[in-house]
Amino acid sequence: MATAVLVGGVAAYAFWWTEPDAFGGHGNGVGARQQATRMHPVSINMGEAFGDDETITVHSVRPNLARNTAAADIDFVICEVRSPYGLADSIDDACTSVEPVDDQRLRLGDALYDDRAIMMTITPHRAGTVVVRGMWVDYTRDGHHLWQTGTELAGLDVRLRVE
Repeated sequence: MATAVLVGGVAAYAFWWTEPDAFGGHGNGVGARQQATRMHPVSINMGEAFGDDETITVHSVRPNLARNTAAADIDFVICEVRSPYGLADSIDDACTSVEPVDDQRLRLGDALYDDRAIMMTITPHRAGTVVVRGMWVDYTRDGHHLWQTGTELAGLDVRLRVE
């Protein structure tokens, strides 16, 4: 009996450790129309709860792509944000500097006013539609969460119509 309880406890811990939830899932949405070949930046940094300060190490980010008839390139960077929300027409307007996502430390918490965010850029190559249903973030949480490691679907749903 004790062995079964121990095995069950270890299995539950292993499941918890590989299923982090620092981002609190994905949702909300943003839509836009634009001319073909113009890059469209979207700031997608958010924490599980505002004010719940935590630092994570982002290993990689990839789009959860639902549709891409515009033959768009979709990339992710860490952006030093110029203004809250990261609203801008170009990556240069949105960010004072950009860095590759791979193995970058990122502070989560008050996502509206943090100075670093994950930024998705969509660069279409022809007329069509791009639909991204969040992003898969592979990351490790800090020591307060026992370095919990895994992949989470997070971010916004983005629909971009290119004319």
